[in-house]
Amino acid sequence: MKKHIAWMLAVLLLAIACMGAGCKHNETLPDDTVENPSGSEDGTSSDLYADDLPDTLDDYDGKIFRMLVGDGGVGTNYITEDPGIRETVLTRNVYQSTVALEDRFGIRLDYTGMDANASGYIAFMQEIRNTNVAGGNEIYDVVSPAYWYGMVLAAEGQFQDLNQVRYIDFSKPYWTAGFNNTTELFGIRYAAVGDFCLGNITSLCMIAFNTELISSRQMTSPFTHFENNTWTLDTMFGMAAEMYEDLNADNASSVGDMVGLIASSQTVDAFFPSSGFHIVEANGNELELTKYSEPAENLYQMLRSRFYGNDSFLFANDQPTVIQEFTNGHALFAATCIDRIITLRSMQGDYGLIVYPKFDSSQQNYVTGTAGTAVLAIPNAVTTPDCSGLVLEALCASFYQSVRPAYIGVILEGQAAKDPTSAEMINLAIDTVYWDFGFVNHNALGAIAEFSSKMAQYDTFRGWYDSFERVYEGKISNYLKTYNKGDGGNADTGA
Repeated sequence: MKKHIAWMLAVLLLAIACMGAGCKHNETLPDDTVENPSGSEDGTSSDLYADDLPDTLDDYDGKIFRMLVGDGGVGTNYITEDPGIRETVLTRNVYQSTVALEDRFGIRLDYTGMDANASGYIAFMQEIRNTNVAGGNEIYDVVSPAYWYGMVLAAEGQFQDLNQVRYIDFSKPYWTAGFNNTTELFGIRYAAVGDFCLGNITSLCMIAFNTELISSRQMTSPFTHFENNTWTLDTMFGMAAEMYEDLNADNASSVGDMVGLIASSQTVDAFFPSSGFHIVEANGNELELTKYSEPAENLYQMLRSRFYGNDSFLFANDQPTVIQEFTNGHALFAATCIDRIITLRSMQGDYGLIVYPKFDSSQQNYVTGTAGTAVLAIPNAVTTPDCSGLVLEALCASFYQSVRPAYIGVILEGQAAKDPTSAEMINLAIDTVYWDFGFVNHNALGAIAEFSSKMAQYDTFRGWYDSFERVYEGKISNYLKTYNKGDGGNADTGA
């Protein structure tokens, strides 16, 4: 029997009043210890759902709705049980979305978590393929793989066309148009991103800078450069160039030394879109490979000469190392992602946050790159896609109304940012993210979005590009044929 939502929310609010907030930090959805500075206590609006769905619907009352998700988010942004002592403003709002879904439609969520990272994505992919042949209880109503292999599965024809699924309304603000419109071809969308996918915020790339080093070295603040339209690559690289100190006395630039800029492969790659360059441009149903250009060659040489020729620029193996070194005061700048920036609150010194610099002052707008996100898709084997559409629409709407504002207001503006300008920069990054077709379909198009990983091997961008251009062109042609058929299944994705 459905529960009455007013009664449940009353019970939840009573429970909230009786317990303190706080839980162990989680990279997907961190804990919170401050109130939302932008208004309401928990970041919610008075109307949990801002959708056009029916107020109630008995068609799926009692259904157990199965979702395959990345296990890193289970218990934080994927919640089916009252979080209890682990409750935070965010986990509370996520749980309320679950409760409201069950009360409204009688649908109970059941999450299956699997390793969605590089260590487990092959098994994750196979689990999705298996659901399309096993049938019965093995079918997931929705799957949520990471973009870089999820779109490979889309090109294989493993998913249903979301444009044909009842209840999903892509005109709503809780669907990420920048991603979804980019990946639509011939009127088909096999996978989409909405506010239920918090990775579309947590994976955005930004620059953290050590304000105490800026002050002690008598440098101009990056914020001042931003105001004067001089926040460019030349500016940032010039500030970073003279910072190197061999603190660990190993006669080499390495972890533990003082450097000007520390970054990992993904956040170096983000300099490509932030500089205004595109990998593949979609024009209706036509795709154009635009990865190489003379200005892009200049960017390649600029980055390569620093990270492979200047001790003040350091490649780290991973993002935790980037954050650790920056937190230890060993870097003037750190190129990192929003979900990692949150951990800087443990840093004793002060820091600021700013968007990636422009390529030069002639670049019209700032652009934000991303390390990616999970996508939402409905496997072909699902026989009740309308139910899947109903749940996705409802969850994206409720996350838009409650979880997203709490995450931005409480965690990002209230904790990750130590000053008002950094908070403004976070919102600018959210507003200026660019979802390149080539980036979104990185693996499906032959690892096309790689940039930094080839710098040690190729002296020039042209030399690298010429070696792979035919591969990219072939993958793009095959990709178009797959979508044009509307049935997938024959794409040579190379996965």
